Amino acid sequence: MDKNRLTIETPKGKFTKSNPIDGFQIISINEFKAIKSISSNVRNTSHKLYFDLIIFITHGKGEHSIDFQLYNYEPGTVFIIKNGQYHAWKENKEIDGYLIFFNADFYPKLGSGLKNQIIKLNNKSFLHPNFLIENNFETCIDLIKIIQSQYGLKIEQNQILKNLIHSFLTILELEYLKNHPFLNSNNNNNIFNQFYTILSNGTPLPNRNAIYFIAKLNTTYKKLNRLCKSVTSMNLKSFINLIIITRAKKELTRNKKSVSQIGYELSFEEVGNFSKFFKKQTGFTPKQYQKNQL
Repeated sequence: MDKNRLTIETPKGKFTKSNPIDGFQIISINEFKAIKSISSNVRNTSHKLYFDLIIFITHGKGEHSIDFQLYNYEPGTVFIIKNGQYHAWKENKEIDGYLIFFNADFYPKLGSGLKNQIIKLNNKSFLHPNFLIENNFETCIDLIKIIQSQYGLKIEQNQILKNLIHSFLTILELEYLKNHPFLNSNNNNNIFNQFYTILSNGTPLPNRNAIYFIAKLNTTYKKLNRLCKSVTSMNLKSFINLIIITRAKKELTRNKKSVSQIGYELSFEEVGNFSKFFKKQTGFTPKQYQKNQL
């Protein structure tokens, strides 16, 4: 990937935008909508990010798609989207706010404390990427504007900028945990994070059966099912199906593998079984879904 550029991938190709600080940029949503090289058609199509993104909504109400799930937003809503996830804008002329981009070039300049803070926030948000800021709404806007004013110096030489980013991220983390208090439990986090990592990472999935995950995690069906309900409001089987469908949609959107290969990597030995499963969950066959994305 080109250094100092922010890259997205859509079914119609890749788009990049240069940024003023190595791997870091804040722009308003209205500025983003005005970028001619990224058309509204691209913005409104699910596309893969090659950077981490924080979206802070200050005006407007609507829906935003992250990994093919729709989330409502209003003023004060924050979305945290990780490198490798897919998202899409739902056209809304009234929306405004800020986009905060981080890519791999930026993290080494932060020092371990700030880098770990961003990673920690990203890891918390994998299932609940949205939350609402109420008490610190104006404070966040002020911090963003001050951070923008510090663009002149490189991050390594600018302790003020590091402190400002730290303050902003600390507020986000505190507000996030207010919205999702269950994630305060480190023990629950560890078990569920391991489960989610096995289920969702990019390697071929060895098995779709809940028994496989229970054995890998040395836990019980009852405990893992209870954790799923607490974290996701879904039972264990439904959550496994959701992640499999999300992985399938990502691969179908990229349009770089055959349907049979995608099914095999998701633990379907027969492409027919994968197609039946996909249609039952989405209402479309894999090929129909893929065609709709192009």
